[in-house]
Amino acid sequence: MDDFAGMKAMISLSLGERDQPISDYFCTLIKLAGFEIEIVKPGDPEESASERVKNCIKNNDVFISILSAKHELKNGRYMPSSWLIDEIGRAVQAEKPIGVFIEEGITDIDHLVEVIKGDYLQFKRTENPIIMPDKIINYLKKLIDMSIN
Repeated sequence: MDDFAGMKAMISLSLGERDQPISDYFCTLIKLAGFEIEIVKPGDPEESASERVKNCIKNNDVFISILSAKHELKNGRYMPSSWLIDEIGRAVQAEKPIGVFIEEGITDIDHLVEVIKGDYLQFKRTENPIIMPDKIINYLKKLIDMSIN
């Protein structure tokens, strides 16, 4: 696949155990596409998490967010982690190309969709998220093409 060889992507995702299969699926596909990926994890006590995220966004070519359902609302609706939404806002401020994958069932994100100009892909939570690898690759190609032009 190697379509993005040499490009670096920050991956913004939930580090929770429940989301591990989703995280693994997307990270594997993104790496197979040729991206070198970086994920900000808890750690380095000398630098705040906020500062690590800011530097990671700055040092990568692309920002990719995987929004999984975190908080259950009424009527089977969900919200993603507010931290992930904040990271998208930081990537917008840094004027990075942004790719967003949103789990079905996540609602009340109209403002987010407006900020990312409505450009995202949805996926279903299953053992392997239902979204075809070629659809992911084509979405990422479009993202890169738009940022170049």
